[in-house]
Amino acid sequence: HFRGVAEKLDINPKVLKVDVNTLLYQVPGGMLSNLISQLKQANAEDKYYDVLAERVRFFKESKEGVSIMCKVIEDMRKEEREAGIREGMKQGMMTTARRMLETGKYALEEIADISGLSFDELKTIQNN
Repeated sequence: HFRGVAEKLDINPKVLKVDVNTLLYQVPGGMLSNLISQLKQANAEDKYYDVLAERVRFFKESKEGVSIMCKVIEDMRKEEREAGIREGMKQGMMTTARRMLETGKYALEEIADISGLSFDELKTIQNN
């Protein structure tokens, strides 16, 4: 996959070779793509591994780097947890709406008001 992307973006393929050990330190992907872009613009793709090794050392060995990575990981964990809670709540409301539809006692407007689901979502539930 990445070779095809490299060809389309005219990136030196050796820049995309990844040392598996580097992945152990979870250098954030956005930072990695920025690094590749900056090296390409500076015609310094051959410095990729040196720069990447220095950044990995920073994130692994310096107090500031460890602090940054801990914050990034904590933020990601928090975002994923919140997204999971939202998804669980939505699934619960969809289950409740499905049950309300099955009883035939409630109009779509009432179910939408109670559940907070849109008419489109309710129609999808109704048709399944």
